[in-house]
Amino acid sequence: MKILAVLTPVVTSSLAHAATVAFYEQLFEQPASPSFEDNGLHITKISLAVVISAADEALLAIPRQLDAIFSVDDVEAYWELLAAQSAHALTQPAPVPGGRNFFIQHPDGKTVEYLQVTPPWTA
Repeated sequence: MKILAVLTPVVTSSLAHAATVAFYEQLFEQPASPSFEDNGLHITKISLAVVISAADEALLAIPRQLDAIFSVDDVEAYWELLAAQSAHALTQPAPVPGGRNFFIQHPDGKTVEYLQVTPPWTA
């Protein structure tokens, strides 16, 4: 089990998505990865930032709670570890474009997405 990267979620309105991506591209001095849609969410990764938006604001309820996104090598192993630590599950492990994820609240109150990506996706 290994945490491969810690990413920062940036939740914005769908109208501001493109401008937010452009800002982080300039800040990190690198282009964004290709955007994708997942269950109504529009997601774009730029370096260590992940811009998340949705036309339906209700879909942003969990993303707005996120303190971090942990890219991991084994989602299921982390799921089992966190269940044993009495963490509060917000979602179950599930397939997403490019991998698997789940959302959980740590015992310290931090809300984290655990994400395992599969090639050709990278975190």
